[in-house]
Amino acid sequence: MDARSRKKMLYRRLFRSSARNTLAAKIAIAEDAKNWHLIKPNLLRLFGNDGPAAWSWYVTPALALNGKRPADLVLGGDVTLVQELLIRLEYGVYT
Repeated sequence: MDARSRKKMLYRRLFRSSARNTLAAKIAIAEDAKNWHLIKPNLLRLFGNDGPAAWSWYVTPALALNGKRPADLVLGGDVTLVQELLIRLEYGVYT
């Protein structure tokens, strides 16, 4: 299965789970995603136990990422950009 079809399948599963609006299902799908384990410690450090806020940040387009969603970059393999952004947010460096 190539990356594009894997991404389409993941989005379909995500849409179905968001219709049920269960955070646990969304996180389970995200953990299936490639490279999720690389940014998970940074997300937990920044957001603590606030799962909905972390998920909202993860699937919302970020201005610092040129309008791309962190989820798309992680799926695409550009984990370092997302990690650097999380570290900058943690230390309050917005530029």
